[in-house]
Amino acid sequence: QRYFDLYNLAPIGYCTLSEEGRIQEVNLTASRLLGVNRNKLMKTLLSTFIPKDHQNIYNLFYKNLIASRTFTECEVQFIHADKTRFWAHLSATVEENNNILELRVLIKNISERKLAEKKLLHMAHYDVLTGLPNRILLADRLQQNMMHVQRDKQLLALVFIDIDGFKDVNDTYGHGIGDKLLMALGKKMQSILREEDTLARLGGDEFVAVLSNLSDIKSSLPLITRLLEVGSQPCLINNFSIQVSASIGISFYPQAVNIEPDQLLRQADQAMYKAKISGKNRYQIFNTEQDYFIRERFENIQRLHKALIANEFVLHYQPKVNMRTGDVI
Repeated sequence: QRYFDLYNLAPIGYCTLSEEGRIQEVNLTASRLLGVNRNKLMKTLLSTFIPKDHQNIYNLFYKNLIASRTFTECEVQFIHADKTRFWAHLSATVEENNNILELRVLIKNISERKLAEKKLLHMAHYDVLTGLPNRILLADRLQQNMMHVQRDKQLLALVFIDIDGFKDVNDTYGHGIGDKLLMALGKKMQSILREEDTLARLGGDEFVAVLSNLSDIKSSLPLITRLLEVGSQPCLINNFSIQVSASIGISFYPQAVNIEPDQLLRQADQAMYKAKISGKNRYQIFNTEQDYFIRERFENIQRLHKALIANEFVLHYQPKVNMRTGDVI
């Protein structure tokens, strides 16, 4: 009796399956997890309670268990009798008696853990204030988009957006109003972008948009102009009408020289800085030709510097000769 009490009141669902996967014995906890009376569960296939999109996971678990006859585990979703789903950790062993296999299966509800993992994953990839992708998710999406446009022979625009006068807003109205302004601007900019575009917040008052699948540079300019317009529209926050503007820098990909995502971001950042010192509330396209010239000059200077340190220069004297007399001067 003590054994059955422990079996039925255990915090984990226990059940015994036949080789075909039918329930032969089940405790009260498993019955509650599935929302079905124990008597009705008898002879029922456990796979009946697995949703269609998780059947492959369960089938693989079941096949591995039968084939290896060793401890096997997986994480899979179940369907409760009320049609709600819950995550479970399945673990099982196999016993053989008189050439008959019995599967001992443990079902542990891990829905709370999965929910916590989902929240942590969201926090790791999305900005807490605006709900937009953060720097980590931006880097991943930028990398993917760069590969896609190169493969499809299209263009990508990386748009670096800095809010003009945001410090004045914080100083005048407080950081609470400043945060609400960033949230409002994020929503406005997000609303005008296409489904395939990404808008991310890097931090502070800096946003980055990835405009993908462009046919040419010209096709991106109306959308960038619209971002400027949205950035300069007044926002009503706590009965205060607050108006700022945006300085935007743009870098395009692919380029004549292969570059990494972080280099593309730095290019757009440099272009944004030029837009800001040129008067703000405007966009500036990064000049790749000028950049290549400056980079090449810098690399030449670096090579000369290293050569001097390594004593790689050899000094030669070139004589000056008086061609009339043949004298060396």
